[in-house]
Amino acid sequence: MLQILTLRRKIQLQLDLRWVAKTLIAGSATAAAVAALELVKYSKFMLPVYALIGVIVYLVMLRGLRTVNAEDLELLRRFLGRRLALIGRTLGFILLPSD
Repeated sequence: MLQILTLRRKIQLQLDLRWVAKTLIAGSATAAAVAALELVKYSKFMLPVYALIGVIVYLVMLRGLRTVNAEDLELLRRFLGRRLALIGRTLGFILLPSD
């Protein structure tokens, strides 16, 4: 974040603060969920479970906060290419509300 503020002084930078705030909220909720799970049951062998729970909570929070839009997913799909198109379609199904 400090780097963004420094760059903002040097170059013209458009920053969507609502998007940044939503991402910070989703990340904080993810950290809280994983920390709570670790307090309940800690084991170094449960690391894959912690990671999976973290990914699920983060994706649910991004969807709930409506952080990702169709343009973002189109950019992701172009970046991933045809070989990884399934990942882009799956994330589109998960992240975009269907209303």
